[in-house]
Amino acid sequence: TGLIGDTITIGYVMSVFGVADCLGSFSNGWIAKKLGKRFVICIGSISAFIGFVTSTYASYDDFGANNIWIFYITALFFGYADSAYNTQIYAIYSSNFVEDSEPYFAGLKMLQASSTAAAFFYSPYVPFPFLVLIAAFFMCIGLVFLFVLDRWVKPIDTKIEVGDISHIN
Repeated sequence: TGLIGDTITIGYVMSVFGVADCLGSFSNGWIAKKLGKRFVICIGSISAFIGFVTSTYASYDDFGANNIWIFYITALFFGYADSAYNTQIYAIYSSNFVEDSEPYFAGLKMLQASSTAAAFFYSPYVPFPFLVLIAAFFMCIGLVFLFVLDRWVKPIDTKIEVGDISHIN
C-alpha cells in the first residue's frame, strides 16, 4: 500500500485512530444514555462499513500513494467504530452478568485475543480485499447475534437501578 516504509505517516495515522477511539469512548457513554446502546452500535457499524470502503480504496497503490489523506479518514472511522463496539459490548456484558462476571469477561478477552492472533497469522497470505470481506462478514455475524440477543433473549437497552437485585436469577 501507499504507507509501506513510511513509519512517520503510519505513526500519525495510528494517532488519529487513537484520538478517535478516545473521543468516541468518552462520548459514547453520554450518547448511549441519551439515545440508547442500539443507536451507538448502529453508528459504530456504519462507521466500520465506511472504514472498510475507504481502506479498500487506500489499498490500491496508485490511489493510496497519491492520496495519503484517505488513510487518516480510514483511521478516524475505524477508531470511532472500535470505541462504539468496545464501550457498548462492555456495557451489555456488565448489565447481563452482574453476579460472577469474571469468567464472562475473561471469555470475551480470550475471544478477542484469539481472533486478533488468527487475523495476524492469515493476513500475509490473503489479498487485502478479502481481508476486508472477512472482517465485514464477522461484523455482520456479530450484529445478527446482537439482534437475536436484543430481540429474543434480553433487550440491550434495559435500565437497571443501583441496588435492584430483582433481575438476578
